[in-house]
Amino acid sequence: MKYCMLFFTSVVLTITGCSEEQKDNTVTLQGDSNNWQGELYVEQMSSEEHLNERAEATLTYLGDRSDDVHTIKLTTYTNWQERGALERRIGELSSEVNITNTYGNYGFWYVYDQGFEIMIDIEWMEEDDEKRERIGFESIE
Repeated sequence: MKYCMLFFTSVVLTITGCSEEQKDNTVTLQGDSNNWQGELYVEQMSSEEHLNERAEATLTYLGDRSDDVHTIKLTTYTNWQERGALERRIGELSSEVNITNTYGNYGFWYVYDQGFEIMIDIEWMEEDDEKRERIGFESIE
């Protein structure tokens, strides 16, 4: 009976430790500019998987001329190392005025952990006017 109780206690502690670890492997960052609001969710994965980090950025257009927004270019980078190679071009906004970008093994976790800034530059056209803004993401915790 003593060994069963010891075994049960160790299982409970292991499960509790794993669930605590799960809470520590995600972070949500937010940022905004004059016309855009962004949220970046970053999840650190087990090193046993080929994907050790997964992230998703959701950008929401806040301006009043969403029907006129087109030719959107997103450039994601950090002040630790520019990642200009990761660009995405979008023809126009959807009716939901949201843009979602997914990333795998991009290094956001390291950048966040080391205190560097994560940024997304947004360039777009509103009718014939070129616009450009930057969103810097910070932890909401």
